[in-house]
Amino acid sequence: MSLFPTVNCEIKRTIDGYTDQDTGQWVEGGLNLIAAVEADIQPKSGRERATELQTEYESDYKAFIVDKNITFEAGYSEIQKGDIFIDSEGTDYTIVFPGDWKNHYELELKEQ
Repeated sequence: MSLFPTVNCEIKRTIDGYTDQDTGQWVEGGLNLIAAVEADIQPKSGRERATELQTEYESDYKAFIVDKNITFEAGYSEIQKGDIFIDSEGTDYTIVFPGDWKNHYELELKEQ
């Protein structure tokens, strides 16, 4: 159980356009929903951010998601670096590190 309340959020992924092999029709790319989640989002402290400076990723927030609170869309089964995390207020974040701990995710988020 989280110490902080969870909120309903979405995770989306940019998909390139492609030609459907069955129909030969061009399918436009765009931002596709890959999962609906309930997440505990916490701002990172100045000390946490300072220890990350000059590392591969720098993040402003961390989101904790228990696996049972993830509903993946058909065809998707994992959260990836570069996916877009959208909180309940519509704020967009880039996922800069998707820590998958097998029973929960700890997502490092950079506000866009």
